[in-house]
Amino acid sequence: MRTRRRFSAEFKAKVALEAIKGHQTVAELATKYELHPTQIAAWKREAGSPRSSTRRAMHASRTGTRN
Repeated sequence: MRTRRRFSAEFKAKVALEAIKGHQTVAELATKYELHPTQIAAWKREAGSPRSSTRRAMHASRTGTRN
């Protein structure tokens, strides 16, 4: 059994942003990052939530700022 992994908000934002851009399918991103496609879909939904840490991380990565 695999040990539970923890992902930073920055990593989640990076993967979610790639999925939103649509240059690669969710399945391709899941293979690339060794994740389950459902996890990426959840991070995409979370990125759309106004209170999520992933959304703040996405904004920070685009603007070069930190909260």
